[in-house]
Amino acid sequence: MIYTRSYSGCVYPIILSNGESYGMEITQRKKALLIINPYAGRMKSRAGLFDIVHLLTENGYETTVLSTTKRGDATEYAASLDRYYDMVLCCGGDGTLNETITGMMKSQKRIPIAYIPTGTANDLAASLGLPRNIKKAVGIAINGRACPHDIGLFNNRSYFTYVASFGAFTKVSYATAQQAKNAVGYLAYFFEGLKNMSEIKPYRVRVECREITEENEFLFGGVMNTLQAGGVLKMDRKAVDFSDGKFEVLLIRRPKSTAEFSEMIVELAKGHYDHRDLTLVHTDRIVFESDEPLSWTLDGEFGGEHTRVEIANIHNAVEIIRP
Repeated sequence: MIYTRSYSGCVYPIILSNGESYGMEITQRKKALLIINPYAGRMKSRAGLFDIVHLLTENGYETTVLSTTKRGDATEYAASLDRYYDMVLCCGGDGTLNETITGMMKSQKRIPIAYIPTGTANDLAASLGLPRNIKKAVGIAINGRACPHDIGLFNNRSYFTYVASFGAFTKVSYATAQQAKNAVGYLAYFFEGLKNMSEIKPYRVRVECREITEENEFLFGGVMNTLQAGGVLKMDRKAVDFSDGKFEVLLIRRPKSTAEFSEMIVELAKGHYDHRDLTLVHTDRIVFESDEPLSWTLDGEFGGEHTRVEIANIHNAVEIIRP
């Protein structure tokens, strides 16, 4: 059976199965909220919607489907849960997941989150071992384990799931239209922002945390809880724990020559961070200060321009279902 109801002035489908055909009453079925971004990636989630709902139905879930139409919708949906759900599924890209988790943080509800990655980059999904295949991802949502996951608090106002960053690796992400991402893929437009050193602007930034204090010219600064970012920055699996209460902070200084720049890029691609122009530290709180406003990216979306940024780790803030 398919029903509709009004949600924030709009009508969305609620898709239910006939519980009797599975030998149980509808009131006994588990409840799932599916938040879906139909435009993520190459609109893969739209094509896979029936498979998602069908698999959930077969496994005893009554599913409510809410489709996003603009930025912020997923946050609104997750923040306004009006009844109990056993699981919230987010189908879209890393930005959609960020919005879903942001909404849950605002609602103070702690319902396990399942991620069905259909975006362009899917950095966090790759880090968590979640497959791009929709049916396999739904299988993990149903049979996986809800694991605690740290979340970042940005300037006491915004949240991020896996990366907050400024500099060379950031603006090209949120400045690229979704249609272009769908057409060329993430790596193509990522490397578009790394053509040569002369096109990358360094920023004078003071960085302070318990582990280090440094003022220097940086090409990039990233506060991460992930095994990869941008599909290029790779972290050692042994160095990253998603629920240890700490971030991995990567700082890239301005190289002295084009040769040093090329050498550093090769090291980054290999996941090596012992280069003289690189610093990697683990911390739970860090402050960045600059004379000019810096554009920040939160999970691939624009996070505003700031001269002072304070980032704190919220230990085990949510639960994400993993294999």
